[in-house]
Amino acid sequence: MSENIPQSRLMMGCPAPHVIAHSTKGMIDLTAYESRCASCHGDFGEAVDNWPVLVVGEGTLGSYDPVKTTGSYWPYASIMYDYIYRAMPFGEAQSLTHDETYQIVTYLLFMDDIIDDEFEVNQGNIGTIELPYRDGFMLPDPRPDAQPIAGVT
Repeated sequence: MSENIPQSRLMMGCPAPHVIAHSTKGMIDLTAYESRCASCHGDFGEAVDNWPVLVVGEGTLGSYDPVKTTGSYWPYASIMYDYIYRAMPFGEAQSLTHDETYQIVTYLLFMDDIIDDEFEVNQGNIGTIELPYRDGFMLPDPRPDAQPIAGVT
């Protein structure tokens, strides 16, 4: 297996696509976000109407009204990529190209101050981008009803 394939993608049995998010002279390409996301999530991920906000929200998951965003919910950029690629945009799931998905992930990471505007998210580095909430997931699963049963495989 290639060491360039993010572990989370390997666990799903899918290699990371061989595409990069285009960053031209320090400017992140907003084409995909503006045409496929902004109408629901706003120009800066701030949300429109009842659609969810995509940035900020860090530290809110333990609150009464948690905000699940780039910096407050996802543990790794590769998992966020997979969700966006498979489930978005709403009503047109799985219509994004790999390139569009990388562009969207790059923009969201930039908007949440996780990367700078010259960072290119690509197959070689997406699995290494750790998001602020990466330690918020508990493994192994502590729930008593989710434990393996002895002798059952």
